[in-house]
Amino acid sequence: MTPEQQRIAIAEACGWVHRPEHDVEFNTPAGRVAPESWRIDYPNGDCTVACEQGLPDYLNCLNAMHEAEKILKPGQDIATYLVTLCSITKQATGYVSPTFATSSQRAEAFLRTIGKWKD
Repeated sequence: MTPEQQRIAIAEACGWVHRPEHDVEFNTPAGRVAPESWRIDYPNGDCTVACEQGLPDYLNCLNAMHEAEKILKPGQDIATYLVTLCSITKQATGYVSPTFATSSQRAEAFLRTIGKWKD
């Protein structure tokens, strides 16, 4: 998978929805067409729209991956994720080091765990 494909797959798994173009009302009843964006709606009714800043940078930001990891279900998902992450870090470094895994390694393990990784 390309980095952009990985980033999009993680974002979609976390609840982000792509909106190629959408009508947005700005002070006019007719509104206007807004540029492409991504949107996530939170259970408490809040929403976030990513336009200029784009989606979180899951492959380069440990904080973004930490937020993504929160959607894994306790038990089997987390166990599978940790086993997969150990395997990835061992292949990359020669030893098992999930604590020091990069955000890119975590992203791959995450996508493999949720069944979204494509070779």
